Amino acid sequence: MTDCPHEIVHKETGRTIGEYRNYAEAYAAYERLGTGNDGMSDHAIGVIMVYDKEARTYVPKPGESK
Repeated sequence: MTDCPHEIVHKETGRTIGEYRNYAEAYAAYERLGTGNDGMSDHAIGVIMVYDKEARTYVPKPGESK
């Protein structure tokens, strides 16, 4: 799961702050938010999910091919 795309989301508004290629990039950006107002504690990192019509459920967004 750490190789798939991740996003940073504001917890209260649900607004996406940024999308990243993997967890490591997302966490590096998350750390730059700091601990002040509207910092790390107000945000969350999560896997970007997309709807799979065949499976009729949400699945992790596929990563870029290498």
